[in-house]
Amino acid sequence: MKLASNLIELTNKILKAANVNWKEIQIDCDWTSSNKDRYFDF
Repeated sequence: MKLASNLIELTNKILKAANVNWKEIQIDCDWTSSNKDRYFDF
């Protein structure tokens, strides 16, 4: 998914500039029945 790859790319840029190594990130969302499918597809 384009959004997910863009997020990874941006995260890499920001954390590389801050000299931070990372293995995972946590993304939180207060999803509802109307956006649940889109959130879990992400």
